[in-house]
Amino acid sequence: MLECALKAVAGWPGLAAEKYGHKLMKLEGDALDLAMVVAPATARYRPPVASVRLVSSSWSPQCRYQAGGVTSTQAEAVLAAARRVWDSCIGEMFLDGLIQELP
Repeated sequence: MLECALKAVAGWPGLAAEKYGHKLMKLEGDALDLAMVVAPATARYRPPVASVRLVSSSWSPQCRYQAGGVTSTQAEAVLAAARRVWDSCIGEMFLDGLIQELP
């Protein structure tokens, strides 16, 4: 959810956001910095850095395959942070008419 939201913002001005892969902090930093240079209006959709950092430090694609996974408390914190990012990116883009329907 968070990765898709960041890629939506970075990709809005036509950048190839997929080249950043699963690197959340690179997406939040380098990709969004570049997007703001190309299209300054993207600054409105930049998510809270603290939320991206929390998810980045607490989750990785490999977590899905770990025995025991994460605790419910950890999962709830990551999901809440991801939701804040989603709302500030996708939710706001939807409200501004840049996205026609929510995925």
